[in-house]
Amino acid sequence: MKDTAHGLNPVRLLWTGGWDSTYRLLDLLLVKQKPVQPYYFIDTARRSFATEILAMNAIKQRLAGKYPDRFSLLRPTVFRDVLDIPPDDEIQACYERICARDHIGVQYEWGARFARAEGLSELELSLIGGGHMFKVFGPYLEQRDAGNDIVWEFGKGHEGDDLYRLFKCYRFPLIFTTKREMFAQAKQHGFEELMLLTVFCHTPRPDGKPCGVCIPCGIAVENGLSWRLSRSSLAKLRLKQLYRKVRGSLERYPLLFAPAQKIARKFKKPKKRIFPVS
Repeated sequence: MKDTAHGLNPVRLLWTGGWDSTYRLLDLLLVKQKPVQPYYFIDTARRSFATEILAMNAIKQRLAGKYPDRFSLLRPTVFRDVLDIPPDDEIQACYERICARDHIGVQYEWGARFARAEGLSELELSLIGGGHMFKVFGPYLEQRDAGNDIVWEFGKGHEGDDLYRLFKCYRFPLIFTTKREMFAQAKQHGFEELMLLTVFCHTPRPDGKPCGVCIPCGIAVENGLSWRLSRSSLAKLRLKQLYRKVRGSLERYPLLFAPAQKIARKFKKPKKRIFPVS
């Protein structure tokens, strides 16, 4: 369905309030001036769920206040509880066969089932290259022009493959863009302030700040965003990395290994954050 006010089909974007998907959202709205239809999958089992909702609301409020004309390009976010997505035996079977050889996140299976149930295609995933997922499906991607934009999709030459069946509904606009490049572009176009409202941590501390020990925190640091973590969270990350390096050696010394393992477990269980219902 076209955006009647602008004569363009809205870009269907899976938005979490995180760094990558928020950059894509803002680049589309503020630079490319395209209408955007955001989607968000509600998974209340994720500790970051409430933090992501708060971040998206803060970004929308700031966007509406600073860029009211471009904010009009943003459609209301479609929220869907993952428990309400209809089951699909074919997609689930593809996902399970893929996971038997390469572990991938269940969120990709949710999205594929959602897209099929809603009759959608070209759902944008803001994944960036270099990680595990790129190693899994990078060779399947082909470049495609999309107006004043370039995206990557699964090539139709792979139609018989389970990866194609699972990911054919997606497209990947940022797969060859780094987080540093995103921030440089955000600065160039004047929306870096909005990027600072994003979240990435899967297990935020009680004060909402990054924990420093989850996988996304490590990825953020690896990609040049260590300045987004507090000193204490960075210290926890360094200790976690050190523990992984020396674990093999420590196992030979039970008196040292037991307390080190206890500390490592403590880092994996951040205190529960409680959000008011009202």
